[in-house]
Amino acid sequence: MPPKVFVSSTFVDLKHVRDHVSQFIENFGYTAVLFEKGGIGFDWRLPIDESCYEAVADSEMLVLIVGGRYGSPATDELNKKAKKYNSITRKEYKEARDRSIPIFIFVDGNVLSEYKTHVRNRNNKGINYASIDNILIFDLIDEIYTQEINNYVYPFSKLSDITDVLKSQWSEMMRSYIQDKARRIKRNSTKVNSFKLFYYRTMKGITTKELGSKVGINEKKIRSLEKLSVYKPAFEGYNTHYFPECEFQLLAKIEDTLDCKGKLIADGDDGFKSHFVRFYSENSPHRKRFYPGIYPFVSVQTKAVVFDFDGTISTHPMGRTTWEMIWESLNYSINECADLHRAFRTDQMSHEEWCKITLEKFKTNRLSKSKLISLAGNLSLVAGFTDLIDELLKRNIKIYIASGSISDVIKHVLGNYYQHFSHIKANEMHFDLTGEITDIVGTRYDFRGKAAFIRDVVLDLKCSPMDVLFVGNAGNDGWAANAGARTLCVNPTSTDPDDPEKWSSNIRSMTNMMEILTFV
Repeated sequence: MPPKVFVSSTFVDLKHVRDHVSQFIENFGYTAVLFEKGGIGFDWRLPIDESCYEAVADSEMLVLIVGGRYGSPATDELNKKAKKYNSITRKEYKEARDRSIPIFIFVDGNVLSEYKTHVRNRNNKGINYASIDNILIFDLIDEIYTQEINNYVYPFSKLSDITDVLKSQWSEMMRSYIQDKARRIKRNSTKVNSFKLFYYRTMKGITTKELGSKVGINEKKIRSLEKLSVYKPAFEGYNTHYFPECEFQLLAKIEDTLDCKGKLIADGDDGFKSHFVRFYSENSPHRKRFYPGIYPFVSVQTKAVVFDFDGTISTHPMGRTTWEMIWESLNYSINECADLHRAFRTDQMSHEEWCKITLEKFKTNRLSKSKLISLAGNLSLVAGFTDLIDELLKRNIKIYIASGSISDVIKHVLGNYYQHFSHIKANEMHFDLTGEITDIVGTRYDFRGKAAFIRDVVLDLKCSPMDVLFVGNAGNDGWAANAGARTLCVNPTSTDPDDPEKWSSNIRSMTNMMEILTFV
């Protein structure tokens, strides 16, 4: 999937600039994200600008273009009486900065010239500036310059000033990436995941002294590889700076000895899996050094619960999933539905291909919006759902849904409770004016993507991964553990609820969702 580049600027005065930059991004092979281009999924429960901030968080880069207009206030600024406020564009910039997303900043040359005049005359309130509509533009530029990193401002006077810089910078990013990879290979080392090394060594029943002897190094070296490089009182994001360096050749010997080939390199997507982290925090001899005796990754308080939908908070009389229910209603076999699922799960087709094939089937037998909503009526909420949600909200715990189901179905089944969820991620179906299906937009947050969604939640809430509880029931939900969340399997199907690497806990037969509170 090509990188997403969010273009942030005021609209009316810079429309021609946005069009030009958008076309350049697409020609470069990347995906341009602009609200006028349909690149943002708007959540009807939220103000429009809130969806923009979410789209920023979902992007790999942001291009900030500052002209002479400061822009409209962000929604959460409307009721404030202060003269200073954050515009929508400024909040988009802040969102990218807070998430450490690379930002490319361009400011109109005339605005920069007047900014220099402003800097020399900050106490002179009588100056009228010709190029700006609001002096808060200078506050934004001040804010940019005060950042320690990602603070370089490129002046522009013509469109090519922007695209020439982007072309050069993106090429340099690729060159640096290649060189960094080459340097790592040249120095013959990588980061080793201390959590997993300790786990696999312990499970193998081998002491540090025995492992050192088997791979030809002293025990002290093994101990150093099992000790985190950085000790902090709080989780600082999904990165490898916590872990020590290890030579490739030595790492290969260790993995062979412990029968865990390819599992110990620190940049794997399951590096903070709660199973390994909890085991380490409870058993490692290094745990006493953690601040102050409390391991920073281990949950102290549940701050969010992420739910699956089908089979977790909803149920069908025949045990069908939403998709199986639709296939059957269109006179197809659910075995055909299962075959496509299996092909995707075994990497024989992409998610996009899966959606495309499904769409053609649904078009052929004319799935309509009214039929979809009618089918949703066959689903019911698991007993105790409303009581559980009320209790979680009472405790100020954020609630989310990350599901492979369909947004319209979820919305119908949840009713008024739909609005209580901070975010709901699922597949989208689009229909024409006659009500017949025209498109299926697959969610990024199913299967492996469930972990990606939980990572976003952790970063949003600035919490530990284990402060998040994920509740699911099936094989596609097991990926959630890779984000480090505690995982609870309820009424399991197509998954082993006793698999400790996927599920922290399970409820084999849940008859009332209030039973989940035990694990919150």
